[in-house]
Amino acid sequence: MQSLVYIFIALSALGLGATSYYGLTLTPLESFLVAVMFACVAVVLVERQLRQRAENRLERAIEDLSRLLSTDAQAGAVLGQRINALADLEAGPRLEGVEADISVLGTVIRQVAEAVSEIEERGKTAAKPPNQSVQRPPPLQLPRRCASRNPKFRSTNCASH
Repeated sequence: MQSLVYIFIALSALGLGATSYYGLTLTPLESFLVAVMFACVAVVLVERQLRQRAENRLERAIEDLSRLLSTDAQAGAVLGQRINALADLEAGPRLEGVEADISVLGTVIRQVAEAVSEIEERGKTAAKPPNQSVQRPPPLQLPRRCASRNPKFRSTNCASH
């Protein structure tokens, strides 16, 4: 985009040089000097405008960054306060209570597991009559399907359709 601006400046300078030569009847050297001076002034103005835009963008970015840093500092301060509050707590009595609760739960789970295993053993002995072996049914034989309905590609194992 910037190259288009410079091309426009060069064409304008060329037009101004031609106008000064033909319209103002200046010498070719004076017309060339007018074109070069116009191009220099135009480039300086465009570069100044671009630099001001860049400075404004940079200032906005610095303001955004400072806002983000202040927010980050506040979050760090809150986190520090929470860490200090956790460090000041006496966790011993709380942990002993939790340990006792976990011990009780472990005992209950062990009792439930023993009860389930007893129920499974009773179920196995009651469901299985003595001296009788369990027989499995034979596997099912499924009919084979033809790969294609085209008689040219049918195998000899396919049934006619």
